[in-house]
Amino acid sequence: MIEIKNLDFAYKADNVLKNISTDIKKGEFVGIVGPNGSGKSTLIKTMAGILPVHKYSVFINERDIHSYNHNELARNIAYVPQSEQFYPVKVFDAVLMGRKPYIGWAPTKKDHSVVIRVLKMLELEDIALSFLNELSGGQQQRVFIARALAQEAGILLMDEPTANLDLRHALDVLQLLKNLSDTGITVVIAIHDLNFAVRYCNRIMMLNNGTIFSQGGSEIMTSENIKKLYKTNVKVFQQDSHVFFIPE
Repeated sequence: MIEIKNLDFAYKADNVLKNISTDIKKGEFVGIVGPNGSGKSTLIKTMAGILPVHKYSVFINERDIHSYNHNELARNIAYVPQSEQFYPVKVFDAVLMGRKPYIGWAPTKKDHSVVIRVLKMLELEDIALSFLNELSGGQQQRVFIARALAQEAGILLMDEPTANLDLRHALDVLQLLKNLSDTGITVVIAIHDLNFAVRYCNRIMMLNNGTIFSQGGSEIMTSENIKKLYKTNVKVFQQDSHVFFIPE
């Protein structure tokens, strides 16, 4: 569970987030959408404890985020950035880094079994001994997602997790995240593709100029809201129980 209360955040004089308040319940799959510069990545980073926030503005499982030490936070929250620099390590070892909050003197059999399980989940077992710098951008992104899953945290925070993936793997990852949320894991992603967001997320949060413009289910994804948010005309269609959007 994540609670945000009157959250403000600024980079020097630039006020990026303004009076954000929301509750994200256990097992929700929340998609944060909005134009570039609306504060999506910044909001994700404040939830992850990467960016400093005022006390009593971000609560994780009913505890102020400041009350967690590094390992405690890593056992509760796993974060995947949109891109990151990395050392040329093997895929298996990169995913094993997700077990760091649990490892004492050395990795245990359980740590290795968790890594093997998530490698299979993301179809990475065939390249487990390859070096990260030998992989495509899409493969690297799947490795970083696997590392986050290896943390076995109750909350997954991901900044554009499908950005470097082809269509098939993007759909696979989103379905995996949906399945995880169905088991009670809370998933929050920043995402640009509105069709993906409304298809897989059970809640949408629209950000604009650092504030919550609207939030709710697919009912908020109207052509009027999208036009106000993106300054673009779209047509909204519904087929069976699915809503999708096409730019006019």
